[in-house]
Amino acid sequence: MLNWQKAAQDDGHILSRGFAVSEASDLVLLNVAVYVAEALSEPPPIRRIHRTVSSSRRKRRPSDTPTIGHILSERIRAAAT
Repeated sequence: MLNWQKAAQDDGHILSRGFAVSEASDLVLLNVAVYVAEALSEPPPIRRIHRTVSSSRRKRRPSDTPTIGHILSERIRAAAT
């Protein structure tokens, strides 16, 4: 016999306490289930992955893209001739 059963005064009291204990344990289990469901529905944390930069995002070489200085010097040479 459990302590709450010993403290009960009659059979009706034992039944009502038993029901209250059962109700409380159901509530605890429901709260645990809700917590687990929420934890499983959250997206996983984003982890930073160091990837190599693709060739399209790399800094272009000076030979690939003319610089402003290169463009101006070409215009000056063209105007001088």
